[in-house]
Amino acid sequence: MTTAENISNLSDTTKDFISSPRKMLLNGQWVTSASGKMFDTLDPATGEVIVQVAEGDKEDIDRAVAAARKAFDDGPWPAMTSTARERCMHRLADLMEENADILAELEALDNGKNVAIARAVDIQVAIDFIRYMAGWPTKITGDVLPLSVPY
Repeated sequence: MTTAENISNLSDTTKDFISSPRKMLLNGQWVTSASGKMFDTLDPATGEVIVQVAEGDKEDIDRAVAAARKAFDDGPWPAMTSTARERCMHRLADLMEENADILAELEALDNGKNVAIARAVDIQVAIDFIRYMAGWPTKITGDVLPLSVPY
């Protein structure tokens, strides 16, 4: 199957997402890389270009680290209660569940795997892991318990 055939089977939302070059998400904004360079993301099944993506370098990493540090130091997260943090993480998992089909399509395109497998394993495990970790801020005891994932 060609990349074009794979893409024709995708949702309109996913098609729209890959229809133009992708920027980097930095400090809450979609931005071009400092160098302006892009690289091709290839369909591993066909070697064909899926979309171009901003190519980050040291300057972009430095900008991302500085933004993350500022967000942590000056943002709401450090002052949040553990229950508020838990709610935020559950909200992230909720959003992932709401968009699981789109996330699975993107994962399948990027990794050359079946969409159903990406949905049932990759995306669902990520959601389960976030929900599992979301519960820990209110239950930190110093013990490490096994995580129930399929591998």
